[in-house]
Amino acid sequence: MRKTNYSPIIFLFFFLFSLLFSIQGQTLSKKIDRKDLKQYVSKLASPALEGRRTGSEGKRLAAEYIAEQFRRLGLETRLEEFSLTESYRGETYLETASGKRFKDYEEIMFQGTNYYNEEVEKEVVFGGYGRPEELESIDLKGRIVLIFSVDHKTGVEAYSLLRKTEAEGLIVVPVDRPARFDAERDRMKEYTLRHRFFMPNDPNAFVQPIALDTMRFLNSYVLRVAVVKELMGMPENKLEQYIKTNKITDVPVVPVKIKFERAQKEVTTANVVGLLPGKSEETIVVSAHYDHLGKKEAHYYPGADDNASGVAGMLELAEAFAGRKDLPYTLLFLAFAAEEEGLVGSKWHVNHPDFKAENVFCNLNMDMISRVDAEHETAENYIYCLGSDRFPQLHDVLLKADSLYDDCFIDYSLNQTGGMFSLYSMTDSYNFVQKGVPALFFTSGLHPDYHKTTDTADKINYRLLESRVRQIGLVLELLQQIQEN
Repeated sequence: MRKTNYSPIIFLFFFLFSLLFSIQGQTLSKKIDRKDLKQYVSKLASPALEGRRTGSEGKRLAAEYIAEQFRRLGLETRLEEFSLTESYRGETYLETASGKRFKDYEEIMFQGTNYYNEEVEKEVVFGGYGRPEELESIDLKGRIVLIFSVDHKTGVEAYSLLRKTEAEGLIVVPVDRPARFDAERDRMKEYTLRHRFFMPNDPNAFVQPIALDTMRFLNSYVLRVAVVKELMGMPENKLEQYIKTNKITDVPVVPVKIKFERAQKEVTTANVVGLLPGKSEETIVVSAHYDHLGKKEAHYYPGADDNASGVAGMLELAEAFAGRKDLPYTLLFLAFAAEEEGLVGSKWHVNHPDFKAENVFCNLNMDMISRVDAEHETAENYIYCLGSDRFPQLHDVLLKADSLYDDCFIDYSLNQTGGMFSLYSMTDSYNFVQKGVPALFFTSGLHPDYHKTTDTADKINYRLLESRVRQIGLVLELLQQIQEN
């Protein structure tokens, strides 16, 4: 039997494929334009949208804007609306017997989880430096103990001791360094007063309590030194004399009124969906979250890189593929809400009854793709990709895309997907992985403006953003060539 030589046929096949892909790739690149990207970022990061915080008017306007762009491109557009419970600290104060009210994060900082949604009356007793022998000498039951802190660990040790008693709470006064109050306030205020969102009836919304019989939590407060006299009726130096003479039990107990309110309300938000049907119902999901941190007093958080840049990239890819009739896979472009609140939008999407993991081929997710991190100051034309180490088939596609495009290389150095607290596990992609869907996460990494009011549109490198979106577009184009046997 004569042996057939297939080499010319194989060569011709790959030549024609490469030629076809080159033409498609060039067309794709031309459709991804930095002017469009700049327009999208500028709109989403504008003052009119006030930082796109979950539950805000600015976030609603952002959703409308994204939906408008999907409709303009001819995509089947819809909103995935869902409800969240917004939880935040309400009215919080301590009022002295003379009627002086200390407000939260002004003269006093409230720390704890035992809320008083209605004003309650308590007593404050002086506990010296919070040493065991001092605490044992006073009546603690139902009372709040005020102590002077001589170093950072003083309050920690006193709290540990009081937790085993019937004390109601602990007030720490940093007498060693009065400026410590301001430093602690500046460090903790934003985190403590942040509004938090969770899905009603979500079993994972709260950590289950630790089953230890001896575990007991009590409220603690940090009080500014300068207002000790107003609370206790005598200045700091006089109270210290009582400590030196071992007569802290002679300090009068003072009555106070406290309100430590936890407020809740229901809000409605939505993921924004743009669908581009393909020949198959099997879907590639291209995603980016569009929410951010909102505003703080007179300032707002633009979130230009985080994540107006990712949304801009998603919209530009939607435009590049819009109108295509030859797509093997359906493309679903998905703008997630409430990512900043714990990946809530993507969690809602993958847990909805209509979500069929078996019909999703993969997810490509973009978050913060327009800046340069400290590792790439001399090699700016990069994009990190995380998750490919889990999915060899997708990794092969990335290598092919990397070889076809010279203006942006793919960096796999953050590809540490195994750990529970890895960067990959903190992305919307991970919710897809939890459902068995392969997912890739694209980012350019962190920078000094991350989660600050200085993350503005004028700091975006639109040339780099354009090249990165083109590289991701090539990955998406190559994924369309993969067919199951």
